[in-house]
Amino acid sequence: MKRMITAVLILLGSIVTPISSSAAATTIGGLVNSDLVLTKSRSPYSLSSTLQIPSGVKVSIEAGVEVQSNGVRTMFWNQGILNFEGTREDPIRLSGQPNLYISTKNSQAKSQLKIKGVLFYGGDNIFSNEGYSGYYDLIFEDNEVKNVSGYLYVWYPTNRAIIQRNVFSSSGGLSIGFNVGAEISVLNNLFIGPSTWGYWVEVWASYGGALQVHQNEFRGGPYIAVQLKPDYGDINLNASSNYWGVQNIEEISKMVNDKNDGLQYKNVIDISNPLTAAPSINPKTSILEQQSITERAGPAKALADLNVKFSSMSARYSKSQLSYFKFEVEHFNRVWDAGLNSVGLVEFEKNVKQLDAKLTDFEAKNPIKTTITCVKGKLTKKVTAVKPVCPAGYKKK
Repeated sequence: MKRMITAVLILLGSIVTPISSSAAATTIGGLVNSDLVLTKSRSPYSLSSTLQIPSGVKVSIEAGVEVQSNGVRTMFWNQGILNFEGTREDPIRLSGQPNLYISTKNSQAKSQLKIKGVLFYGGDNIFSNEGYSGYYDLIFEDNEVKNVSGYLYVWYPTNRAIIQRNVFSSSGGLSIGFNVGAEISVLNNLFIGPSTWGYWVEVWASYGGALQVHQNEFRGGPYIAVQLKPDYGDINLNASSNYWGVQNIEEISKMVNDKNDGLQYKNVIDISNPLTAAPSINPKTSILEQQSITERAGPAKALADLNVKFSSMSARYSKSQLSYFKFEVEHFNRVWDAGLNSVGLVEFEKNVKQLDAKLTDFEAKNPIKTTITCVKGKLTKKVTAVKPVCPAGYKKK
């Protein structure tokens, strides 16, 4: 079988010439035969097919890199070592909203996933074993997950699964199963509003151990924050020392599904020692929300300028003259109020500015004459023009 990797390969410190690259993007895809580094200098990368990482091969992705799914349903299939090395200050962007960001199908005990500083926006699932065996060591920290419809499925990590300092919003929760002896923890994360799956953290297997969920902030409750998977036995979850937004245990219990809520739950979740505030180490804001505010600033100003201009013209021109423009201005305001829906910010701003330019052109071609009164002693004159000026010796009244 022909094996292909179209990217910059860094093997034992030497650079191998890429098969396919351009000024716009570096194209990668297929089976990786040697260690690979995706560098920021060659970003963005565009996938031609799923990037497949076999056992014994390591792929690293530098901070600031963008990888575009380009319609590929599964971006990465990892059976080796896959390291995302981003930061909150310089995150890695995985764009295109794929069906699955990372597959761990048939991965073995030495497989590793280190996912740091990645922005996951949209798509169906972050990683999944797709119903097959998939064992790996997992570090998932300093990431942001927003509008990802599926839950994040953690299937029997071999040694550890550390999920910490992440931001989750408008997405599926964490569904975790593990064998006793593995180090599993969910620490110092920020969960904003309810999960789209009805819970933020769920355990479905722990075999005598307990899933440790501590120092997290569950913002914007009440909603179900933690739960035992219904009708599953031999599972435990310790959710002491979290910030729930309230300190009253009865109120906190409304954010928990356990034995106190029905016979389908086999044990009780520990929710003791609620925190009075979120720990200082926790993320405080959403990078994606802040980016959205910044990205929307330009379009918001363009729309505001358009509304001011149209309002001024409405006082000077007839309704019939402005009927077309009125329809367009109202349309843009409705689209903005609806959250833009499928319209991109760049396209929206461009269209608004084009309409603003048409208003300016209309004013230039349809100047409005105004009349002023000019006086000189007892003499009075009225002057009518586009830009009326009093005759010499007269002053505007």
